[in-house]
Amino acid sequence: MSQSIPFPENDEAVLHFRPLQESDHDQIKSLHEALFPVKYSAEFYDNVVCNKTTGGCPLLSRVAVIKGFDEESCSSLEPQNDSLVELAEFVGIPAFEEDELENIVTISNNGKTKTDHIIGCIIGAFMKHPEEDTEDNVSHKLTRDPSRHTNLFYIMTLGTTEEYRKQRLGTKMIQDCLTMVEQVPSCGGIYLHVITYNAAAIKFYERLGFYRIEEIEGA
Repeated sequence: MSQSIPFPENDEAVLHFRPLQESDHDQIKSLHEALFPVKYSAEFYDNVVCNKTTGGCPLLSRVAVIKGFDEESCSSLEPQNDSLVELAEFVGIPAFEEDELENIVTISNNGKTKTDHIIGCIIGAFMKHPEEDTEDNVSHKLTRDPSRHTNLFYIMTLGTTEEYRKQRLGTKMIQDCLTMVEQVPSCGGIYLHVITYNAAAIKFYERLGFYRIEEIEGA
């Protein structure tokens, strides 16, 4: 959870991390359209702001938000306990714990904002292992004992706005997400897909300890 802190008048911005909210719909859609080559459906955006996959399973989402100074036009910073409770039930743990101090940082500010300004997001889902585990399944490639680690965490999207890059925000968002994922004993790994020509993204993930397991040919 995070506290509501007055917007600073100097050149630093208070950055909060929280789950997606329905009021984030337009911002999160604009952010994805600007950052990713994939065109997501309207259904995708309708579901992710409710922390759901298109199949109805709970998502784990964290957005980096600069709190606006007009309280009436800003979304709530209160944690979405319902979505986290549902996610905890889905992965078989009592509850998720959030570190309040870890959810508030300051970064260089490029201008005040009246409303909440989302400058980055990470969205992912816990993926259950298929009943029939074969060598072609990701679970077989990432976990030594799929019978013990029955979940993997898949990062669906991760990105930050251009004006706030090179401030280690992406690294912070990965670390913030990992503090949640690591609370799930049944999760045996975390994975994602990167387009092969995005060398900068590949280097970024490799610096964080990710490694390439295969290259998937396009259709």
